[in-house]
Amino acid sequence: MDNKLVSIVVPIYNIEKYLHRCVDSILRQTYKNIEIILVDDGSPDYCGTICDTYAQIDQRIKVIHKKNGGLSDARNAGIKIATGEYLLFVDSDDWIADNAIESLLNAFEKYTEVDIVAGSSVDVHEANGELIETKYSVGLGTERLLSKIEAIKDNLLNGWAAWNKLYRRELFDGVEFPVGVINEDEAILLHVIDKCRYAVQIGVPTYYYFLRENSITTSEFSEKKMDWYNNCISNCAYVQENHSELYPEAQYRLLCCILYLLQFMLLDYNRYEPQIKAITKKVNDEHQSMLSNSYITNKQNKKLKLFLFVAKYRLNGIYSAIYRMYRRFR
Repeated sequence: MDNKLVSIVVPIYNIEKYLHRCVDSILRQTYKNIEIILVDDGSPDYCGTICDTYAQIDQRIKVIHKKNGGLSDARNAGIKIATGEYLLFVDSDDWIADNAIESLLNAFEKYTEVDIVAGSSVDVHEANGELIETKYSVGLGTERLLSKIEAIKDNLLNGWAAWNKLYRRELFDGVEFPVGVINEDEAILLHVIDKCRYAVQIGVPTYYYFLRENSITTSEFSEKKMDWYNNCISNCAYVQENHSELYPEAQYRLLCCILYLLQFMLLDYNRYEPQIKAITKKVNDEHQSMLSNSYITNKQNKKLKLFLFVAKYRLNGIYSAIYRMYRRFR
């Protein structure tokens, strides 16, 4: 294996409880030629001090202390000082397998025209003090080489995350995560993938995704979730202009987002009335093609029609009562 430098960017904010587990997993890598960039995003706890302590014991660690700007801003700060030929993102409440970098780099050696390698991520939650693995993103022992078009399609249908992938550094030249936006991966990965030649998915568990309470993913619903919708709209426009044959996939991704948003927004119609109106207008504008989309299931079709009916006739009170009863007895 060539001794190429790998830059690992870790955005950090208010996560001291989990930070040691994350950084220690990186330091245990079987592949040693790594540059670890810890970005203290103005964390109010002891994360900054912990980062500085690590930097004193391992010269491969660089620390950035910056004013709080959010996950995207922290990642961008790390990318700017990264000097490696390859780039990996690790969120600070997650961790990676000891052989993660080695496994991902092996795929680069095997497929010389590949620009992105994704390992299998493992969903982990904590119950009664025990970590429980619940889901693998890629079947163990499998391997799948994807052309650019196949990778874009897979991203649209399954929603790729920025983490758990090793990238050639140049893919991020001229690309930044949008600051102040959640669901930031959705906003840029389509553009990053479109710059690659091939991607490969390997069935080796490399990344452990910790599903903790109050994370961005599991936090209570709010209007910020509209960032996902806006990103899907932008991606639909991009695909229509650059890869029109993949519009059904982009539209299906938008449809999944719409179903998620309406499910919660209709519970509080008065609060979300402007957003509901914008979403339902979009659906009505593409009503025929959405309902005939080859990826939509019969269940999704029925849910969409129900949500449109509830929104049109302002039946949110009845909907809310039925929804809460369903949740109580499910």
